Amino acid sequence: MTRRERTWTVVAALLGAGTAVAGVLRMRTGTVSFGWFAYTPLSETVYAPSPAPWRLGAALVVLGVLLVGAAGGFALGRRRRADGTTGSAAD
Repeated sequence: MTRRERTWTVVAALLGAGTAVAGVLRMRTGTVSFGWFAYTPLSETVYAPSPAPWRLGAALVVLGVLLVGAAGGFALGRRRRADGTTGSAAD
């Protein structure tokens, strides 16, 4: 694997890991379900928080894990064999 490929693989893996962590944090910090009940005109309405933060967090986690997996698969596919050749079919 060339230096440029290695750099982009590391960048993709770090970006994927960061995206997965951001997704987990987004899933944990959903919308708040309090605050509207103290205001009298709105106290009789039922407030149901939107599931959108959970869905967005789950999508970010999946995207991050896919990116890390792709970077790892690319790195494993391009590593050198014992005879000095790479694992790609083009060599």
